[in-house]
Amino acid sequence: MRDEIVAVIKDVHGVGFKGLSNTDFPLASCESVIKQLRDELETGRGFSVLSGFPVERLSFEEARRAYAEFCSHLGRPIAQNGAAERMVDVRDIGREYSARSRGYSGTALLPFHTDGTKGEPKMLH
Repeated sequence: MRDEIVAVIKDVHGVGFKGLSNTDFPLASCESVIKQLRDELETGRGFSVLSGFPVERLSFEEARRAYAEFCSHLGRPIAQNGAAERMVDVRDIGREYSARSRGYSGTALLPFHTDGTKGEPKMLH
């Protein structure tokens, strides 16, 4: 699987996050893992941990693109902030946490929270 991810990302050039499609990033050897991840996200805990992604064999930009394209098999990426970025770096850039900044851009302790949603709430039965 790791070899396939590296090979495909090295062959795919110029696809931005807005133009992502899982057809641009075929991953035949990962199909069973992707299905398990999708099932866990949709009908299980709602999150999953994926380890062993081959970042050590990719440049920073290749790793970002490979991760985004791998995730395109799980769903469609959406804007994460007011700047409509689909992927953001979690790092301290010295911003104080406030209503105008995101928690991932500083070192402030964030209390347990859930991010809001613009969709209709799902009812549990």
